[in-house]
Amino acid sequence: MSASDRGTTRHQIPGASTNLPRWPADPPPIDERGASFLVITVGTDTQAAETAERWLARIAELRRPCERLSAARAEDIVPAVAHAIDTAFVGLRVLVTGPERDVLMIRSAVLAAGAVSAEVCCHAAPPGGHEPRAMNIWCVACRRQNAGVTAHLTTCRHCGAALAVHAHFSPRYAARLGAVSAPPNMP
Repeated sequence: MSASDRGTTRHQIPGASTNLPRWPADPPPIDERGASFLVITVGTDTQAAETAERWLARIAELRRPCERLSAARAEDIVPAVAHAIDTAFVGLRVLVTGPERDVLMIRSAVLAAGAVSAEVCCHAAPPGGHEPRAMNIWCVACRRQNAGVTAHLTTCRHCGAALAVHAHFSPRYAARLGAVSAPPNMP
């Protein structure tokens, strides 16, 4: 098998046959049945900021309580998100926007904190220009995540295993599956 057959010359993880969400071009409307709202914006993307502003304007029209959280990266805001969910009352609706990798990480944290899928509305901003689609990869060898991977073949940053990135996506871990393509160097 040549290097190009293995996908090493491609720089973007394909999304053709995957269980990753398909994001609509336009952000979804808010669930107006919500008693209160938590709007989470991740990243510096102007489209994500515009989406959040649109959601916030509609929430203001409804005169419902709303909390807003924002951060440059999902990792920076997960503890605050977990706290907001932990202290929330019944009827909270969570709205998340930003780059796909961050949106999926926040969604996973929201669900892990006790929200149900029907209470969470997400919209991922598309990558800009020729920017590759960065994803988290779950290494099956060491059971740890590798953040921001864009290639089909990668090396685990934790255990050194050569990983083949599969299309399977785990909503629980907000990561794609990285199966061992060559065992890590063992002493």
